[in-house]
Formats: sequence, structure tokens, C-alpha cells
Amino acid sequence: MNGKLVLSVLAGLAAGAALGILFAPDKGSRTRRKLANRANEYTDELSDQLSDIGEGLNSKLGNLKKAASRIVYDGKGKAELAEIK
Repeated sequence: MNGKLVLSVLAGLAAGAALGILFAPDKGSRTRRKLANRANEYTDELSDQLSDIGEGLNSKLGNLKKAASRIVYDGKGKAELAEIK
């Protein structure tokens, strides 16, 4: 949900910036350069946000793997104890 909100906000900012630049009285070449610069800025920001989300998911996945390993290990120990009795 947090990732969707970030993407929505960035998309809104990009659309607003693009419209603002397009309707501003300026030379075409300068306007295109501004649009390209803004697009690069937003692309970098989006890349950073996605990287942060990916790192968070990797961390959660690592924790989940550790928990699963402990459960399996504990289960094997209990099974071995049951066989001894």
C-alpha cells in the first residue's frame, strides 16, 4: 500500500510539472530540456523509492526464512524425542 501511494504521488508531481512546463511561455528546445531534466529527476526518485521497497522486502523475506528454519529445526527435534520415547 505504501508503494502505491509513493507511485501515485510521484505520477501526480510528474504530470503537474509537465503541464506547467508545457504551458509556460518558453522556447521549444528549452522546454524539452526542462522536461527531460524533470523526467530524469523523477526517474531517479522513483528508482530510489523502489530500491527502498525492495530492500524492505528482502529483509522481511530473510526474517521469514529464519523463522521457517527454526520451526523446521524445532519440529525435527520434537519428532526425534517422540521416537526415543
